[in-house]
Amino acid sequence: MSPPVRYALFQLPGIAGVAALAFGLWEWAGLPGQTALVIVAAWIAKDIILYRFLGRAHEPTPAGAAALVGRRGVVRRRLDPRGTIVFGVELWRAEAQRRERPIEVGAAVRVVGARGMVLIVSDDDETRLTP
Repeated sequence: MSPPVRYALFQLPGIAGVAALAFGLWEWAGLPGQTALVIVAAWIAKDIILYRFLGRAHEPTPAGAAALVGRRGVVRRRLDPRGTIVFGVELWRAEAQRRERPIEVGAAVRVVGARGMVLIVSDDDETRLTP
């Protein structure tokens, strides 16, 4: 679902509440009908204006292993083709993207994808890093 649609759906309960309040004021408190419509229109205009600032909050964000795509890690247990890599203090199961040769302990790798909770990695460079 696109961010504008998510944002609009999130705003619907507030619009319904303001519309109900405006209708109640019109019906029971004698508020002119045009004023009630202006209140509801102003509320909707406020939501449209605020989308420019709050729209990013309604964009879907990757979670779990998919959120690590693009990050660099260090091989903790040899990838032949599966092993373990580390990001700071986090250990992750990983699989080498190219399987023609193993990736040794201490090698830098970059996450290129995820399959479930297993990271797919490729050689980042030939430098050695300490885990």
